[in-house]
Amino acid sequence: IGADLAIRHYVVYTTQLVEEFGHIVAWEKEDLVEPGKPNAAGWLLPE
Repeated sequence: IGADLAIRHYVVYTTQLVEEFGHIVAWEKEDLVEPGKPNAAGWLLPE
């Protein structure tokens, strides 16, 4: 079980979550995207 399992159970960002962990940009390294380029799964994500 991943160390971040508790974080993944949050459905929305809460003030407590942001205060504890900061602003989360991506859950996984592969989730980081560059504007105009597809992510690891091949999806173009909205900005």
